[in-house]
Formats: sequence, structure tokens, C-alpha cells
Amino acid sequence: EQIAQQRGLAVGTMRQHLERAYSKGRDLRLEEFLSDSDLAAIAAARAQLGPEAGLRDLFDHLREKYDYFQLRLAGIRAQRGR
Repeated sequence: EQIAQQRGLAVGTMRQHLERAYSKGRDLRLEEFLSDSDLAAIAAARAQLGPEAGLRDLFDHLREKYDYFQLRLAGIRAQRGR
């Protein structure tokens, strides 16, 4: 939020930039947004719901504990294989 403010960007815009960079292979300190246990919980929920489940399904299943930004980051991490 501080970086977005400093750059005169909305938080959502800044998050989109981070997601895009991370999905293109740039390193991102995920621990700033998700702990290892958060990543494990999201991965377990995704496995339980199956490959057809969307972000909304995951969001609801996890009882809104994680926001969509966090869920997308976890998904990108899973796609990257680490």
C-alpha cells in the first residue's frame, strides 16, 4: 500500500503489476503476502475442489480468509512449480 501511495497508484493497480511480473518469472517475496501455511492451505483447498474450480469457489471454500490477490499469487506459484 505504501508503494502504491508513493507512486500515485491505486492498490489494485499495484497488485496487478506485481501479479503480472510474478507470472512472467520475476521474483517476488511471497512471504510479504502469504506464509508457508497459507500457501499449503490454499493448495489443499484447490486440490479438494478440483481443477474446474474458479477463484470464487476457492474464495468461498476458504471462507474469505484470503483475498483474490493472495489466491492469484498462490495459483501463479503453483503454476511455476515452486
